Amino acid sequence: ISGEVRGPVRHLRSGNLVVSSKSGNTFLSIGNVKVDGLPNAKNTIISADVNNCNTTGNDLAEIISSINNSQKIEFLQNLTPFTKYNFSGTVKGKFDDLFAAGELSSSVGTLMLSANIKRGAKAAGRTQVEGYVDSQNFDLGAITGNRVIGDVTAKAALKVIAGGRGGVSVAMDSVRINKLVYNGYAYSNIYAKGKYQNESFDGKVICHDQNLDMMFQGYISLNSKTTRKYNFYANIPYADLAATHLDTRDSVSVISTSMQADFTQSPKNDVFGYLNINNATYINSSGNYDIGPVKAVSKFESGKYIIDFTSNFAKGEYEGTGKVTDFIGKIKSLIIYRNFSNLLETRVRNTFGST
Repeated sequence: ISGEVRGPVRHLRSGNLVVSSKSGNTFLSIGNVKVDGLPNAKNTIISADVNNCNTTGNDLAEIISSINNSQKIEFLQNLTPFTKYNFSGTVKGKFDDLFAAGELSSSVGTLMLSANIKRGAKAAGRTQVEGYVDSQNFDLGAITGNRVIGDVTAKAALKVIAGGRGGVSVAMDSVRINKLVYNGYAYSNIYAKGKYQNESFDGKVICHDQNLDMMFQGYISLNSKTTRKYNFYANIPYADLAATHLDTRDSVSVISTSMQADFTQSPKNDVFGYLNINNATYINSSGNYDIGPVKAVSKFESGKYIIDFTSNFAKGEYEGTGKVTDFIGKIKSLIIYRNFSNLLETRVRNTFGST
C-alpha cells in the first residue's frame, strides 16, 4: 500500500491510495477514501472512488481467501485465470457488506453492474453478490470454458452465492437476453427466471427468436455423476433446427410440438418415469410428417424393467431384465430410422435381440 493518509484512526481520509498484491497481478488505485469506525473493524464504514482496479480471477480468490482465512472460491479460480479484469466505479459500506457500482471490462467484454457484496457471517460463511448486470457482447464461452457458447448481450437481476460446500448458485429474478450466440447461431428475445445450482436449473425460459418460439418451465439436472431428474413442461410452436445449426443433415428441418416429462436417469443410464409428446410435426426437404402424440412410461418392478410405448406409428410393451436404455436404442434403430431416416446418419441392424 502506498499513499498519504491523514486524520485520527477513527476518521481516516486519503486523496489517493495505491494497492498491489504480492503476486503483482492485482493493482488498485482509489481516491476520495473515507474510513470511519476503526479500530472496530466490524462496524467500520468505508467509501471510495475506484479509479482503476486490475486483477485476475485466481488472484482475487487468493485475496478473499487470505482476508477470510477460508478456502479459495473455486468459481473465481476457474474464471479464465489468464484474463485481466478492470473495474472502475464507487464502493461504499462495511468490509463484509459492501455496495459497488461501475464498469467491469476485460478482453472478453464489458459489464455495467451495481451489486451488494456480502461475505462471512453476513452470508452464512460464504460470498454473496446480489444486484444488476448489463452486458454488451460479453464472451460467455471464454468465461465458462465452453466454446460452443459465444457473445451475450443481456440485462439481469441476479443473486450469486459462492464458496463453501454448496458450490455456486445463481438465482435469476429476471433475465432478458437480447443476444446469445450458441453453436454459431445468435438467438434473441430470451427471457428467464429461476435458479441454477449444482448443474441443475429450476425455473422458466421463454424464447421468441425468429427461428425458435418456445416456452420451458420446470426442473432439469445435467450432473452425470448423480441421478438426474427431469420434471418439466415445454411448448415449442416453431423450431427451425437447420437455421439454428442444431440439425446440419438437411437444409430444411423444422419441428413443432409440446411435451410433459417427469423421469429420472441414473449414472448407469437407467431411466424411470414418463414422457408425453403432443401434436408433434416435422418438416424436412422430403416432406411433412405428422408424428402425432407419443407416450412412454418406464418403471422397475420385481426385478424387471417395464416400458409402455404408444404412438400413431407404433405401439409396444417391454418387460425384461435388460436395461431400458438398451431397449430404447433398438426401438430407435427399428422405428425412427424407418420413418424419419434423416434423423440418423448411419445404417442400423434390423433386430431386437432377446427380451
